[in-house]
Amino acid sequence: MATELELNLIRRIAMGDCLRRRATDRGSREAVVEFVAGRRVALSFREFNDRVNRLVHGLRARGIRQGDRIALLGGNTSEFLIGLWGCFKGGFVAVPVNFLQNPDDVAYNIQHSGARAVFADARLHALVDGVTAGLGDLVLGTLAGAGTAQHPAFTEFLAGQPATEVADIIIQDDDLAQIMYTSGTTARPKGVMLSHKNLFLASLNAVLSIGSNKDSTSHAAVLPLFHITAEMFSLTATHMGGKTVLQNGLLSMPAGRKSRKATSGAMARCSPTRR
Repeated sequence: MATELELNLIRRIAMGDCLRRRATDRGSREAVVEFVAGRRVALSFREFNDRVNRLVHGLRARGIRQGDRIALLGGNTSEFLIGLWGCFKGGFVAVPVNFLQNPDDVAYNIQHSGARAVFADARLHALVDGVTAGLGDLVLGTLAGAGTAQHPAFTEFLAGQPATEVADIIIQDDDLAQIMYTSGTTARPKGVMLSHKNLFLASLNAVLSIGSNKDSTSHAAVLPLFHITAEMFSLTATHMGGKTVLQNGLLSMPAGRKSRKATSGAMARCSPTRR
């Protein structure tokens, strides 16, 4: 007779399973493309999936458990996406944070979400140190850029960890996958709670709306990935076996603005493109 875990793995809707399937049936195809110091760097679905698995094992080794919240502050990089999908696979809760908000709202996002870990690009270390002071024992890490003693490099979380699939936890369809905070234009940001089923069906809706298929969808991520539009198009591309091409203009924008001002007005909307 099948165990509860075996039945769950067959029946469930879990976002991390989308990536596992694409690594199986689209393993050699490009999943993520970014430009680092002018050099084109691509990860295949198999490589991307392996790094996500290694991150989950690395986070577990540092005490992060299913249901723990992980705040992500960073530009459009492969590390950000690996962190996001690592949350989905490990049963952790992703908390993408708009680091362009004023520091008080950034602090509120992290504190209100109950984050147990905070990962940020190297250029945001000072912001993170300022907004997490007094929050107690947090697991800190670096997304893109050089790590420090206090903010270990992203590669340190992957080093020595197996790339074996994460298939030892029960994830229910309505389990929390992500908390996405609103911009807080007129009041405090509101934490929108999104389940695995929410994100899964939203990505399918995008497929139906734009009429794409597994051989037609790529996404140029111009909007920041902490923005729900950019994230959903990237999830849709991954779900369908298409690539996400990362544009990282946010690296030139100042973090931690002093005023509570909506940043979405300065952002362009970009839909998935056909190959």
